Amino acid sequence: MRSLITVWALLSLHATLLAQLLGPAPNMLGGTPVNGSGPVAANCSADGTVVNAITGEPVPRARVSVGGVVVSADAGGRFHAQGVRCGPMVPLATKPGFVQNVPRPGLTAGVRSATAMLEAGTTVHDIRVPLTPQAVIVGVVTDGQGDPVMGAQVSVLSSRVLQGKRMFQQTQVANTNDLGEFRIHGLAAGRYVVCARAIADAMVLATSGDPRGGFGAGEKCYPGPPDGSVSSTFDLPAGRELRLPLTLPESRSLHVRGTIAGLQNARNLSLTLVRRGTALQGANRSGPVTAEGRFDIGGVTPGSYMLSADAWEDNTRYTARVPVDVGSSDVEGLTVRLVQGFSVAGVVRVEGGEASMPPRQQFALSLRSSEPMAGGGRVNWAPDGSTFTLADMTPGSYRLESFGSGNYYIKRAMFNGRDISREDVGITQPGGGIELVLGTEGGSINGQVFDSEGKPAAAWILLVEEGRAPRSSTSNERGMFRIPSVAPGSYTVYAWDDMAQVEYANPDWMRRNGSGEKITVESGQTEHVKLVRKEAPDR
Repeated sequence: MRSLITVWALLSLHATLLAQLLGPAPNMLGGTPVNGSGPVAANCSADGTVVNAITGEPVPRARVSVGGVVVSADAGGRFHAQGVRCGPMVPLATKPGFVQNVPRPGLTAGVRSATAMLEAGTTVHDIRVPLTPQAVIVGVVTDGQGDPVMGAQVSVLSSRVLQGKRMFQQTQVANTNDLGEFRIHGLAAGRYVVCARAIADAMVLATSGDPRGGFGAGEKCYPGPPDGSVSSTFDLPAGRELRLPLTLPESRSLHVRGTIAGLQNARNLSLTLVRRGTALQGANRSGPVTAEGRFDIGGVTPGSYMLSADAWEDNTRYTARVPVDVGSSDVEGLTVRLVQGFSVAGVVRVEGGEASMPPRQQFALSLRSSEPMAGGGRVNWAPDGSTFTLADMTPGSYRLESFGSGNYYIKRAMFNGRDISREDVGITQPGGGIELVLGTEGGSINGQVFDSEGKPAAAWILLVEEGRAPRSSTSNERGMFRIPSVAPGSYTVYAWDDMAQVEYANPDWMRRNGSGEKITVESGQTEHVKLVRKEAPDR
């Protein structure tokens, strides 16, 4: 699991940047205007057609959301909404059998929906709202003798880029029926791996009278075991139904056994064995823990895992993360020592100018773990924003990510003599502290993005400085963008059509696919740049 602070980082940082760069963002589900201080008129109207994003044919009886009003399309896909909030918005549609095209600010996930500008008292006609047909995977899971495997767990893992690195993330999970059949629907076009394993065998072997395990139906992945690369995936187009038979090989059902140490009682403890290289995979293994702290996780197949233990006792958090490599035999005698969550203090200091403390809203702070399973803490701020505490920390390697606004920028963040904003630093116990130093008179970048035909274009903007976490932004439909609070230094600026495919943490990928503009930002100055939007390869 990704730590709470990392989740906070992804959500709050994205919202903060969009608010700074674009103003209040549109509510994509209700079409809230992006430009709205003061009352918003609700006397606008809109009509249009819901269409199949692949064929262009009308989609009958879809539900359409326009400016806070939800209506139904007729048999010809036509809809009409009255009493709509005025201003710019992107209308959305839903219908069983289709994947909702959730747009991003200025861009969409693969399909562009027209942004409608509704002016008070007027009607906008002929809006086209696209819906993409779902992809479906159906199949049968059998054992080595050709018999159906009932209750097998089938996980669909999608190849995605998270924190600039490509890895696998669970998309959906299902169980087979008494005939060994499964059906997984509602899939968007993309690249996937499908894995099946026999849950029933694992449960029986884990609780049977044979404490050393036995043989049974193992695990099968198509087209092969997930290894984090696109080469181990298959392509599933939109609207396609894939029929996939999976035969589970006979395999030794392995066990991971050991003892939990560090707690007087383990009643509030969770223990999970997670395959490394995936995020939120549904095929995680877990097992009970006895009162003496002993555990036995059965049904494990060979591979590389992270054993994660979490517990609360007397309102205190205890955690442990232990890498486990499972080969051809059981893993015995593990000692998992829970340690108490600890806190790391931080102070914010301003250098230069009048050196006054900026308002708390003028910079965002997050902590990113180099290992998604390593855990993290939560940020507690002093009311004046001059100090903070990272609470409930677990031992691990972290990097501090912080972005300023206005004239403030982040100069450095020192922890035990190292700049934790520029490198991953181990934090294993309380002690020391983080000094976050803000500079004044930061620079800014104004720019415009064009497509391959030289026309202004919406795009995702990526600002890269060596050794620092990248910053992202978006350009509007006129291609205009602005990035404030930039620390003086040398940067490369990129424009992409789909940020979700950009492996910015992979130097080889960036060398092959990236072509940005190099710029130098001076203190208190605004740099101007023109970019050509590049298509991010999805394979």
